[in-house]
Amino acid sequence: MLTNSQYRHLPDEWAADLMSMGFVRDGMSQNFVLNGVVFGFHGGDWLLLKAKSPARKKDFLIDQMGKPGLWKVLKEGRRTYQVFEFYLSAVTGNEGDLHVDPDEGRSPFRAVLNWAMQTLDGSHPDRWLPPPREELAALIPSVRLTVQRGAHARQGELICEPNRLALRFPIVTSVPEGLSRKRQHWLRRLLSEAQNRWRMVRLGFIRDLSTVSVQAEVDLTGIPLETLPGLVEIALAALRCAVEWVLASAVFVADPGRTCRALDG
Repeated sequence: MLTNSQYRHLPDEWAADLMSMGFVRDGMSQNFVLNGVVFGFHGGDWLLLKAKSPARKKDFLIDQMGKPGLWKVLKEGRRTYQVFEFYLSAVTGNEGDLHVDPDEGRSPFRAVLNWAMQTLDGSHPDRWLPPPREELAALIPSVRLTVQRGAHARQGELICEPNRLALRFPIVTSVPEGLSRKRQHWLRRLLSEAQNRWRMVRLGFIRDLSTVSVQAEVDLTGIPLETLPGLVEIALAALRCAVEWVLASAVFVADPGRTCRALDG
């Protein structure tokens, strides 16, 4: 559970937005709670919504991939829970001031809260459409979709479809069918660790017709368009850092031709 020392002062406008949506203050802390979802500041300039994890029987390294929005599953020991994290500047404007979109009649903070609550159960937000690909391309230079880590290079992609907006990088393009159970275990441990470490980023397995690959993604489906420029920049930076951190290790663990006593003993 988050401690009070991790929170900073919550603006009155945000408290009003939270309460108008049905959140209630949790005692004397700055936590706000609605149906088991807890909101608060976390780690300096990051805002966090935290909720119970999906059903235990589900494999979160498979089940979460491709779902709309920023929710992802974190694991601490045997405990798992969902988080939706976003950066303070995405909802305060360039000067760090609170503001209201005159066209929407709502604050970007309220818009992000709505986005989080609408996608909590994996649902697609109603009546949402992505911006034109040309607008997104202007925010994401092609060079930023390439990651080089030692001898390994990966090309990411911008997914912009009528019901989907995401940034995704391949990590392991094909996990061998006969990969030992021990190597599978350590690969899963590695992906879980990377997901815990890097905010906004999900990592996991994608099953195609004949292959299983390891991918890293930030899913922005449903994003309030007034927050798009700030969140895209942060999302891409986080995604690149996660790919650089996990790439060489994941490729090594997933390659049965690379001998290692710790992995093969």
